[in-house]
Amino acid sequence: MDATREANELVKRWQELQEAQVAGDLGRLARLQLHAQAQAQRPGASHEWELLAREAARYSGQLHEEAEERPTIGTATDTLGTFEPPAAERPVPRTFDPTEHYEVRPAPAPEEDVEEQGEGRGRGRGIGGAIWALLVLGYILLQVIGAVFGGDGP
Repeated sequence: MDATREANELVKRWQELQEAQVAGDLGRLARLQLHAQAQAQRPGASHEWELLAREAARYSGQLHEEAEERPTIGTATDTLGTFEPPAAERPVPRTFDPTEHYEVRPAPAPEEDVEEQGEGRGRGRGIGGAIWALLVLGYILLQVIGAVFGGDGP
């Protein structure tokens, strides 16, 4: 195995180790430990494989200790068994049937919003028209005043 390929695999295995640790997956940690130990036995293998195997063993041990320290609470099923209602009382799950026809209707538009928008537009046009007329009138007045008093002509 060349150095680049080994480095890439080591990176992947370290990431997998972190994911297994966060997930608390003892099976993945054990597999990683065995794989890292096997890789470390190869001639010319990187020292990182031994470190990976050690870390996997350490995390696995920590998870075992945490599991042993965690208190367990007995449930009623431990002593009484499980209760199943009679078949007639069990709910029947409803599943999607692609052959069944489903009617899809669009939601109606709210009427209040439409009325409010219409009223608002009407008032806006009056103000907008007045502002436009004032601007045009002001421009014309400035042109007339400039022509009468300015006289930049030849």
